[in-house]
Amino acid sequence: GFDNQEVIAEALRPPLTTMQLPHLEMGRRAVLQLLDMVEDAKTPTNAEPTQHLIPCPIVERASA
Repeated sequence: GFDNQEVIAEALRPPLTTMQLPHLEMGRRAVLQLLDMVEDAKTPTNAEPTQHLIPCPIVERASA
């Protein structure tokens, strides 16, 4: 499973193993990226898109 929605994952039989999304870190990085974009708009540049990898812990339940 994906996103570790506990209401669903724990209610299934067997309980579903899921990946937990780090929402706080995802939001933090999005805000930092937006701030960088605002700052870059003041000084024109041809910046390439970037990709950030954020670890997603596995929540192991009975389905794995």
